[in-house]
Parts: sequence; C-alpha cells; structure tokens
Amino acid sequence: LGCLLTSTGKTLPKWGSDQDEVSCNSNYHQFDDRQHVWNVENIYYPKLPNATFSHLAPSFLSRFVELHRVMLDINAALKPKEGEVT
Repeated sequence: LGCLLTSTGKTLPKWGSDQDEVSCNSNYHQFDDRQHVWNVENIYYPKLPNATFSHLAPSFLSRFVELHRVMLDINAALKPKEGEVT
C-alpha cells in the first residue's frame, strides 16, 4: 500500500473496546521504524491454513543466555554516582 500504520492518538468509543484509532500514513519516511511495532492478537482469514508456531518458541537455554546478556549490558551501562568510590 505504500503507507505506514500509525496511531492517531484518539481512542475509539466503547464499541471499539477503547482501543487506539489507526490510520495509514503515506509520509512514512519521517518515522523511526523501531517506534512502530504492532502486536497482532488475532488474524481471521479463512483461506489461510491453520498453523502453530510452537516450533519457533525459544528454548530454555536461549532465553537464559538472552536474559544474562541483557543483564550484562545493563550493568555495563551503569555509572557510579558523583563522588562514589568503586
């Protein structure tokens, strides 16, 4: 379509479950793509086959490694307070 789904900042009424209004913005070059991540909760399209994505779920080990990598990155970014001796 050549456009980016964006939120207008307006909330739909009760019939819209109080969700944000969404529009298609053709000026997508001015947006940072990392700020436009959508969580799709449900898709209904009868022509699509039923599929499961359980094989894509991360293993315990990969989640464990990711968690520790993130903790190390956060700890490395911490800076001592002014006047604090480390």
